[in-house]
Amino acid sequence: MSEAPRNRAQIGQMGRSDEVHVWLETFARCVRERDVEAGRRLFDAAARGFGTRAPVVDSLEDLIRLQWSPTWPRTQGFAIEAGSVRQFAAGDGTQIAVTACWRSEGVDTPADWGRQTPYLRRGRCTLVLQRQADGQLRAVHSHYSMNPDRPMPDPRLSSKTSSA
Repeated sequence: MSEAPRNRAQIGQMGRSDEVHVWLETFARCVRERDVEAGRRLFDAAARGFGTRAPVVDSLEDLIRLQWSPTWPRTQGFAIEAGSVRQFAAGDGTQIAVTACWRSEGVDTPADWGRQTPYLRRGRCTLVLQRQADGQLRAVHSHYSMNPDRPMPDPRLSSKTSSA
């Protein structure tokens, strides 16, 4: 039996770290490739989510419709920042809370690619991953938002700004 972590730094290094990193990279690749179907397979159908565009949603379908679909086409280069991932796992590994920082470039509308200089977007995320009966981790909660240090967008453009 492994020894319990003595401090927060050890928590992120325990057990299923590689599995969580693979999940995060897989999701980041889904965002970069705008592959909603592959992203869908990483989430539970009843996932609850928060985001810049979708304040609270109670299903994966709503998360896709209200957050992913309007955001991913405005995003390029989405990646989880190396060294930012922290995870806090239940003793039996059935549930893992994950926090991380992310970065990407964005434009105001998908039509702006090539016309607008992309701007740097940095943010943070919190996920709750749950082990399913098939052994796979699926997100039952996600919250992606931009860092608060970014100047607030013009309210007239608020429908044009977003996060993953």
